Amino acid sequence: GVIFAPHFYPNIINYLRSNDLSTSEYQSLMARLAKEAKANNAPLLLGEYGNPWPSSKNGDKAAEQNHQNLEKLTSSLIDQYALSVSRPHFADERACWSLDNKNYMCGAVILGKQGLNGEERRFVTDVFVRAYPQKVAGKLNSFSYNFDNNRFTLKYLPTPALGQTQIYIPQMRHYSNGFTIKHSSGITLI
Repeated sequence: GVIFAPHFYPNIINYLRSNDLSTSEYQSLMARLAKEAKANNAPLLLGEYGNPWPSSKNGDKAAEQNHQNLEKLTSSLIDQYALSVSRPHFADERACWSLDNKNYMCGAVILGKQGLNGEERRFVTDVFVRAYPQKVAGKLNSFSYNFDNNRFTLKYLPTPALGQTQIYIPQMRHYSNGFTIKHSSGITLI
């Protein structure tokens, strides 16, 4: 009944101090957390992840793209390690904070201060709202999501006695024109 639930904020100090977007620590930190969970015989759940957003850069498309790239790398590692996660700050900009009372950082995924009725930070939400396995009836081997073409891949060894495998597909967000599912048995669903 115990889980290992650390936060995942690699390079956070340099990111906050100087907007350092280095990703060199991402893989090694994730590997270390997985190793620590295994050593303690506990499943790994990322209790928090996702670098805060500097609200002074709202609308800066280049900064948004750089931030989205960090989100994509983190999400890919989450999938690679088949982790459960908790995304913090489902809030508006009233959840922002400052280290110096001048520059505000925001983990919030909603712009403005109108509660959840505000506009989403789509450069963040479009990354974590992606296809993923909700339930795997069998042994999960791997899953991944390709952000360039919105392709989700799941590899598992089914155990029919466990029921049905369920995959979450955000149709309205990423597949409004429909999608195709191809099964290794040759079945195709359009």
